[in-house]
Amino acid sequence: MSSAAEQSPTQTCEWQVAGLDCPNCVAMLEKACRAVPGVVQVQAHLTSGRLTATVGQQFDPTALEAAARRAGHPLSAVSQAPPPVRADRLLVVSSIALVVGFALQLAGQPATPAYAVAALLGTTRLVPLALAALRMRTITIDALMVLALFGAMGLGDWFDAALLAVLFAVAEAVEAASLSRTGHAVQSLLALAPRMARVECGDRALETPVEAVQPGQIVRVRPGDAIPLDGLVLDGAAGVDESAMTGESVPVAKSPGDRVYAGTMALDGALRVQVTQVAGDSTLARIVALVEQAQDTASPTQRVVDRFAAWYTPLIIALVAAVWILGPIFGLAFRDAFLRGTVLLVIGCPCAIVIATPVAIYSGLTAAARRGILVRGGEVLERAAGLKVVALDKTGTLTMGQPRLERMVCLDGLAEDRALAIAAALEADSSHPLAAAISRAAHERGLAVSPAGEHQAVPGRGVMGSVDGERFILGGRSLLAELGVDPALALPVCDAFEHDGLTPVILADGQPLAVLGLADRLRPEAAEMVAALTASGLARPVMLTGDRRRPAEAVARLVGIEDVRAELLPADKQAELARLRRIGPTAMVGDGINDAPALASADVGVALGAVSSAIAQETADVSLLGADLRGVARLVALARRVRRTIGWNIAIAIGIRLVLVPLAVMGWADLWLAILGDVGGSLAVTANSLRILRADI
Repeated sequence: MSSAAEQSPTQTCEWQVAGLDCPNCVAMLEKACRAVPGVVQVQAHLTSGRLTATVGQQFDPTALEAAARRAGHPLSAVSQAPPPVRADRLLVVSSIALVVGFALQLAGQPATPAYAVAALLGTTRLVPLALAALRMRTITIDALMVLALFGAMGLGDWFDAALLAVLFAVAEAVEAASLSRTGHAVQSLLALAPRMARVECGDRALETPVEAVQPGQIVRVRPGDAIPLDGLVLDGAAGVDESAMTGESVPVAKSPGDRVYAGTMALDGALRVQVTQVAGDSTLARIVALVEQAQDTASPTQRVVDRFAAWYTPLIIALVAAVWILGPIFGLAFRDAFLRGTVLLVIGCPCAIVIATPVAIYSGLTAAARRGILVRGGEVLERAAGLKVVALDKTGTLTMGQPRLERMVCLDGLAEDRALAIAAALEADSSHPLAAAISRAAHERGLAVSPAGEHQAVPGRGVMGSVDGERFILGGRSLLAELGVDPALALPVCDAFEHDGLTPVILADGQPLAVLGLADRLRPEAAEMVAALTASGLARPVMLTGDRRRPAEAVARLVGIEDVRAELLPADKQAELARLRRIGPTAMVGDGINDAPALASADVGVALGAVSSAIAQETADVSLLGADLRGVARLVALARRVRRTIGWNIAIAIGIRLVLVPLAVMGWADLWLAILGDVGGSLAVTANSLRILRADI
């Protein structure tokens, strides 16, 4: 047996699909494509109209395209518009024939030839699809419609045959148009990024396709231009409109060193930007890819609906067969039995039921992405709808993560500059925000600092190391006590610092030498986010922090959080989350490496996008692109709106059928009412879901 390394490599290919307008279409297309040699895995996306296939070396794309065409769904390159489907022209001609026939009938003229044209054109469109389904041993709505059409024609009922053919085609066209609108909502984001970039070449700027620009090259952005690629500002200053990506309506000031994103717009200044990502890997492209991938993860509600549809569809087919066969046996005229069964067949089509959840989920994911909230799938969105607790880290989450050294008290006669230089040496290799503040303070004073020797970090508690041959400790009072250093000399200073909302850090050798007081700025939107969660009753906010209790409580008072759990190590945060989950589903919002375990164990982990560590972003279920904490409250509100929408969608889809199915069996529903119920249900479900895109959240 060959090892995994010896297996043939695979690649992922993608196509645009024509005519993908119902779950039956998806199932048929996937089944046809899976039979093509070299296809390892295939998935059709109903809402975005895409086909994604994982293929091996022996794969022949023409074979896949032929299989898709036989299934009634021609493929084209993703960059192109979907190819026109011949059925659209047939629909126009058959509709005209039906109208002509109706006009002739009203005028007392023979109308059968016109009705026959409309009906036969309908069979021309449906027969290939029905035969393809039968070849794969599958009974679809297309096959049943062909049976109904031929049955009506066999009975000489050309008007009903023509009406059935035309109205069914109209229903499919309307469903396709509705789903296409849903799928294009997120794709339209890609249109924000320009196709050309002004690439710097000496003293000139050359217009270059964005696909040809490589990381490291420099592009020039004029006032009013859309930024073509992700990058870092080298020169210039401008207010940049990032609303399309982050939902933030206020322009963001950009200056050298700041990151900018493809698709955002420089409003009032010129920028020189060094490209950091190729076009296909821009933040904007990743947003679209993430939303499209997320739709493939079935939510819990979708799985329930799929199980329901698995027995619902055979039940409807059995009812239709029973009406067709048993009706004449119990004295019903064959023609009446056939028409009742056909009406039941149309009404029973499960399309509206099956799309009720995915269309709402996809609209929710797209609406979230437009507000700078990236959600990794419908299952995450449904979990977010049920949140009862939102736990928030303090440093870097509720605060800016950019603390400054505000105060310093030296003990035992040590000079301030010497104490600060030692502290900076101990923290030179650390990425912790407090370490950065100490290093920045030393740099601002012009102190010479080199990394300490024998450096040893104690995660969440402090560091140890040697400076000029002497061993030092930098950390909290508990770390000093644990290492055998009596912190008593520093405690009065620590208490005073904590009372003022500062975080004290003690420098010691065999005894305390100095206390450094650091403070962080609150995020301006933190209090607004907490107020939104509290006032609306969406979820209970809780602070989980490794900081000392008194500084943590000072920050909590400022933002309005009453429940503070402080002095927590990463493992302690996980334990606290387990306790909070007894209240109900819990989210964790964080930004650092030490938050990753809690983010992973929470029901919904939320990372603050660009400011978060890579591991935090990778671990989280949700990323807030703009690092705007208001996105937490928006996420919960949006998720609950999606949940309500799904509930209404399912109620509408099933309710229509509960009313019309008995009417069809009793013969009290005509064909036009059946078509209206089927099309109306799908339209109502889709329109209700599209309202999510316009929701003011």
